[in-house]
Amino acid sequence: MELAVENLVKTYGSKHALDGVSFSLKEGIYGLLGPNGAGKTTLAEIIAGILRETSGRVTWNGEDVRKLGKAYREALGFLPQAPGFYKNFRADEFLRYVAAVKGLKLTGKELDGKVEEMLDLVNLREDGKRRIGEYSGGMRQRLGIAQAMIGDPELLLLDEPTAGLDPRERVRLRNVISTVALNKIVIWTTHVVSDVEYVAREILLLRSGRLLDARTPKDLCESLCGKVFTLEVRQDEVASWQEKVLVGNVMRSGENVILRILGERPEGAREADPNLEDAYLYYFRDESGETK
Repeated sequence: MELAVENLVKTYGSKHALDGVSFSLKEGIYGLLGPNGAGKTTLAEIIAGILRETSGRVTWNGEDVRKLGKAYREALGFLPQAPGFYKNFRADEFLRYVAAVKGLKLTGKELDGKVEEMLDLVNLREDGKRRIGEYSGGMRQRLGIAQAMIGDPELLLLDEPTAGLDPRERVRLRNVISTVALNKIVIWTTHVVSDVEYVAREILLLRSGRLLDARTPKDLCESLCGKVFTLEVRQDEVASWQEKVLVGNVMRSGENVILRILGERPEGAREADPNLEDAYLYYFRDESGETK
């Protein structure tokens, strides 16, 4: 099982939303990290077949996905960044509808069982008979995840799947995805580092449409050894420090404040163990915040 992106380019007029992105993935979870406007959603929609690339291609097990057509779509589960729903549908009705659209060949009882399984998976079984229009934003997001997973797709593409979820549901979802990913390729696009820090096989860093790096979380953290420090300062010194160095965190400590600083070691600072959030801030420290 392999998904490959080969020299993918997407332009809108003179702007490059993607600029020569290439990578190859096998089974496991892959975190696609980048700030807003980095091109994450554009990349996800091209892989899902919703957008057409300007040049380059996407292959599934060595075959161009454009030529595979239905066979590729059957292998794909996709949660878009802003999933749409028929608000008058009940949640269980919506999942039956999605199963029909995907062409799942299930008998009545088999389909009922699959729908109940998906609702259980995302903690919506007790609300499965409610109309989607009555759902909160977080509940709709969980239903979107369920529709992506129905049919047991080999490739699961999740664009900001934890948006709108409370901390408990974020943890629950992370555990669910970690379990189902044992025999799937999962691409998880996010700018929330904690979503993928402990579950991703590899982190892909995307900035301004270009792939900066692709490494394991451990390797990314180790790349910052000797570049992360803590320094205790007075409260009235915080603003001046933030102007001259990259500050990743500010934590109160009695009458003073402890700064987490990335870059060169300031005088009097102590070296700290890097984490993935440090890596994110360091790699994207010059990001201008451009939109897609």
